[in-house]
Amino acid sequence: WEDDLLGHDVAPDPDGTRIVAVARGSAADRAGLEPYDVIVRIDTVPVPSPAATRRILRSKQPGEFAFLRVRRGPHELAVKIRT
Repeated sequence: WEDDLLGHDVAPDPDGTRIVAVARGSAADRAGLEPYDVIVRIDTVPVPSPAATRRILRSKQPGEFAFLRVRRGPHELAVKIRT
C-alpha cells in the first residue's frame, strides 16, 4: 500500500495513526477523512500504528471496505472507506 493510494499521508500518534494530508477526490476524501484525524481503530485492531494501518489496507481486495474509528477533536466517528 502506498500512502497516496487512499489519498492520505499518515504519521504515528499515541492513540493510533494520525492523518497528515488528504488528497482531493481520493478515497480518504470521499470517506470524509480530514488532516489531524486520528485513526484509533481499523477493523478489529485498536490503536493501529501507521505500519499496521498500511498492512490492513494492503490486505483488502479492491473495492472492499475498511471500517475505521476516527477521533476528530473531542469526538469519535465511525468511517467506512472503500479501498
